Amino acid sequence: MSTQRECYEWAVATFGTVATLSHERGLRLIEESLELVQAVGLSREDIIKVLDRTYSREVGLIPQEIGQVELTLRCLAHQCGFNVEHECDLEFERVTAIPPEHWEKRHENKVDAGTAEPIGVLSEMTPNEPKRDQTMQDDTK
Repeated sequence: MSTQRECYEWAVATFGTVATLSHERGLRLIEESLELVQAVGLSREDIIKVLDRTYSREVGLIPQEIGQVELTLRCLAHQCGFNVEHECDLEFERVTAIPPEHWEKRHENKVDAGTAEPIGVLSEMTPNEPKRDQTMQDDTK
């Protein structure tokens, strides 16, 4: 089973310091989330309604929002007949078998489209430190 730490270390090894930015991680999360909801049939209009409602409210707390994302993903996976851990492990095996050059090219295309930070450039942002009591929780899952 791939751990949270293994996934993060792969991302940093593949994309460099840009993978340590919460902004970049957030862009990748929204991209994958949009691809998932598109696959289950949500329309662009559905997404825009949720986007507008979300940004009309107060900003949430990162640990709570992470928990809500995971809970919602598990419910969706179950409803669709999939197991989150199994699918994550399969995807981790798949992406780690692909040469780094492939990911560099894909990332360059995202940078060109304005949907990613350049590899190796931290720009004005800095890597985020752990937020909960300034320590990471054990990731034995």
